[in-house]
Amino acid sequence: MTDHIKKLEILNNQERGEYIKEVLDTYGVPFYVQKVRGFFRTGENIIVDYPSEPFKKETKYILLGAHHNKFNSPGANDNASGVVVLISFLKKLQAERPSNLNIRVVFFAMEDSGGIMAGSRKYVKEYGIDNIDYFYNVDTVGMGDILLLAPVKESTINEDWIQQIYKSGKKIGMPVEARKTLSFLPGFSDHIPFRWKGLHRVCTLLVIPNEDKNFKYVFNYLILLWYWMTGLGNPPKITKHYHNKYDRSEFIEEKTLQNVSEILWGSIVSDS
Repeated sequence: MTDHIKKLEILNNQERGEYIKEVLDTYGVPFYVQKVRGFFRTGENIIVDYPSEPFKKETKYILLGAHHNKFNSPGANDNASGVVVLISFLKKLQAERPSNLNIRVVFFAMEDSGGIMAGSRKYVKEYGIDNIDYFYNVDTVGMGDILLLAPVKESTINEDWIQQIYKSGKKIGMPVEARKTLSFLPGFSDHIPFRWKGLHRVCTLLVIPNEDKNFKYVFNYLILLWYWMTGLGNPPKITKHYHNKYDRSEFIEEKTLQNVSEILWGSIVSDS
């Protein structure tokens, strides 16, 4: 998976989308696109429906997503890491062809980078949320030790769609934690338009280093802003590789990518 990230990090946003389509073609995975318009920019959501393409209007499905754009960085962890995990998932789906599952994977355009969640907002506007069983948004999962599910509503934390992730993580030895909010990452995330629309069974999957586990400063945004402006301070390790030149493939951990891929597969397919 790291090999794909090395290729993605040197491409611009349009080229990243084309690369994803080329890889899907290579693996024999059919896809279609949804045009997206942001602020003075355009892009594409790349959509894969399993086992058929595209789904009928009434089909109930599990949704997986990852934004493919980058912003002010090479974009290795944010979010080529999420992209390659979902490509790995699709490759395995195509090879093993499990039955009794409807899964839609969306590579979203313009989460930031001039869009403010333009891809996910366009998706919700066109397709709605009524047919989504649950949605895992995979974002910045290439370095660290702990898989966070956030934000997770208290009313849903004991439901199967969350507990499946815990069970799958335990099986491979990767700690999983559910949180109501992420206390140290600013910005936007593609789960948010789904929440706005009323989908409660949705969260972002994010991996952090163990040393970042207890970062809960009240003024965390000011701390991060100061660090990005001056290079001074001691923010969480993961944010030192976020929206800057240090978000490079050399810091990505192949084992972490494999763990997240295995957890997704185990929670969705193996336990179905």
